[in-house]
Amino acid sequence: MKSFLKYWNNFWFSKAELIPISIFRICFGLLLCLIFIAYLPNWERFYDANGIISLHDKNILHYQNLLSIFYLTEGKIPVILYWFIGFISAVAFTVGYKTRIFTIILYVVYSSMMNRNYFMVYGEDNITRMLLFYSCFAGLNHRFSVDLYLNKKLKSKVSEIWPIRLMQINIVLIYLFSTPYKLLYDPSWVHGEAIYWTVTSNNWSRFPYPDLFYKWDGILTKLFSYGALFIEFSFPVLVWFRKTKLIALALITALHIGIGILIPNVTFFTFCMVCSFWVFVPERFIEKFTRAKNK
Repeated sequence: MKSFLKYWNNFWFSKAELIPISIFRICFGLLLCLIFIAYLPNWERFYDANGIISLHDKNILHYQNLLSIFYLTEGKIPVILYWFIGFISAVAFTVGYKTRIFTIILYVVYSSMMNRNYFMVYGEDNITRMLLFYSCFAGLNHRFSVDLYLNKKLKSKVSEIWPIRLMQINIVLIYLFSTPYKLLYDPSWVHGEAIYWTVTSNNWSRFPYPDLFYKWDGILTKLFSYGALFIEFSFPVLVWFRKTKLIALALITALHIGIGILIPNVTFFTFCMVCSFWVFVPERFIEKFTRAKNK
């Protein structure tokens, strides 16, 4: 019992490894900057009171949510102002300036975007909001940040690991739920044909390769389909063990990068998942890699 309590305490309340989560902050912040830049040309079309979903149309008011700041300030603050607030907050988050304050602002703006226009919500948005929520409680600015430059004492302050653990658990749960769902409700995964229908499609694939996946009695598509399932199914287990952690991270990262290369319209989702994997990377690996590079 004492061993279990000791493990429980270390798992939730030990010191966070600061270098990996600081790298996560930088990568995730750059992604948020890209998202806001991509949304700028259509910002008012998506979120203005008279946009695609009008706040004045009584027939669609059920799409609105009082948690959206766009809804609460309609007619008082120009909606384009929230783009500037969001983008400036994303830049401040990236460089680590007043990190906690701007993280909270980012969370409010991003949540408001999702609640204002449900038709613009994709998988990466739910993951992004989740990461921003836990980032509000994490010490992401203890390394590589303007906050550290302005306050040297920040380097010696303790940052607890529990917000990072919650991020990790939520990321793991994505695969724990999605993999069984694929097997139960999509026969193409059971038969090893999922990659075939995706990669050979002119609609889904960025670079269709029909000839390659016709050959050898479909061995290649079965290898890719079952391989993807194995990676997604094993990741939630292997990522917690020291000897298998880096292998699991390398495989799941390669899988998502491959998805991003082959399939259009999932670029932000791919980047979001790859950024999130930094919260699992051991600090000793980064230090070892850095020392080896400097020799």
